Amino acid sequence: MLIAVSEVKPKNGREMCEIDYSIDGYTINPVNLDQECGRGIIVYTHVSLDKSAIQIKVSNNFEEACLIEVLLRNGDILLFGCIYRSPTQSENSEDNNKQLNELLQSICYNKYSHICLVGDFNYKLINLNTWTTPHGDRSKESKFLEVLRDCFLFQHVEEMTRLRGNDDPSLLDFILTNEELQVSDVAHHAPRGKSDHSV
Repeated sequence: MLIAVSEVKPKNGREMCEIDYSIDGYTINPVNLDQECGRGIIVYTHVSLDKSAIQIKVSNNFEEACLIEVLLRNGDILLFGCIYRSPTQSENSEDNNKQLNELLQSICYNKYSHICLVGDFNYKLINLNTWTTPHGDRSKESKFLEVLRDCFLFQHVEEMTRLRGNDDPSLLDFILTNEELQVSDVAHHAPRGKSDHSV
């Protein structure tokens, strides 16, 4: 019913427009497809959800997040989001990391019945089996872990998601929810195209 894709824009090659990304039977909810900045995100919603799913505006200046509110039975609301945090250091990286943490806090404080956030968070030096990082308390990794704890978010991906050549495998792609049993099965599939991230 929901398909989330991050880094949809090709790094090199021809320019694409929104229609190039369409999938029959799905409504496209894009972020940064037609802009110079960012890698682009799309959350596809099945057309059967057209009356109950709406893309909402990100509440701060975090660069790449696509958020969808899905109305469920009995007044429950699922907040589904796809997030991409660039690992590339730039003059605004520190601010963007702070904005991501504030976005997560804002989502969690909104008291959604159900929260499911997926995407490429690019925190290579976080061990989510032990919820630790080799960096100090002031590091971006520690601050991110602190937000996950404060928001009582669960991380459901247990296997490494990025494998490239001789690099150490890493877990960069997360599924975060506000309910421990919300995700019952995570399947890892081979990367698409030239990607080195598991599907």
